[in-house]
Amino acid sequence: MDQPDQVPAIPVQRRPERPVLHNETRALADMIDRLTSRFPLHSRATVAEIVSQAHRGYDDSGVRDFIPLLVEREARRELERTPTTTAQQASEPSHVGVR
Repeated sequence: MDQPDQVPAIPVQRRPERPVLHNETRALADMIDRLTSRFPLHSRATVAEIVSQAHRGYDDSGVRDFIPLLVEREARRELERTPTTTAQQASEPSHVGVR
């Protein structure tokens, strides 16, 4: 029998990773196109990386409906603060994508 001062161990449950919905992925790809046009002095790779970083910040969000809007707002602010890339960096190929 358990003694009164002992507390039973409660197993820690991790939240399963939330799948990224197809329409969310499409919205992020369109967003990268839009932001690359709006910020032409930044390379597409830079824009994609900033969008990806902002998107990762919402991995644990339960409601996904407004994630693309929030990511775009955050990415736009970051692009406005980020120094532009040089012509050499902009011409380098990149394998950065959206999750």
